[in-house]
Amino acid sequence: QDQDTRQLLTRAINALFLADSIGQAMQQGFAFFNQWDLTNGCAKNRTCYDLLVDGKKWRRSPQYFVFPLWAAFGNDLLPATSSAAAASGFGVYAGRIDADTVALLVVNKTADPADVAVTLASGASVVDGTIDVAAARKLKAKRMKLNADGNPADDLADAPSSPILSIGTTVSHRFPPYSITLLRMNIAA
Repeated sequence: QDQDTRQLLTRAINALFLADSIGQAMQQGFAFFNQWDLTNGCAKNRTCYDLLVDGKKWRRSPQYFVFPLWAAFGNDLLPATSSAAAASGFGVYAGRIDADTVALLVVNKTADPADVAVTLASGASVVDGTIDVAAARKLKAKRMKLNADGNPADDLADAPSSPILSIGTTVSHRFPPYSITLLRMNIAA
């Protein structure tokens, strides 16, 4: 952190990197990923690894939101294919929460929104679900919003998920720029 003179560890770019790194680690078979510094204070150059930054009042660093999104993803990784090349700036991860619920976590590292059609390989139909989004205005932003709330309560209750409005065998969704989006989709039995 002492060499991070541009303070990139304190910005949205670090959250996008961390979210994608966790997904890549899972795909490679790693069962554990650790963020070792909840809060420890910043270096002399004002950069830090902290998830919670101490100031006049505690605030969440952008990478804080990666962990509640991955925690809601589920325990089983499923295969996912995307028409976007890996180098295009999108990380796409699919998972199973339970027998009736699948998850899709998408990391959009680009400056453009992406209109995407999601189709489950099983051919199952999505009957409803929820959407959670952590997004920043730019890569170097020092703040991210969770579900449009810039400073949610400790239990995140005032940043509720949105409902999935597009249902059926194909779900359409617009993934915002510089975002981490979690779709939790309930499927027909």
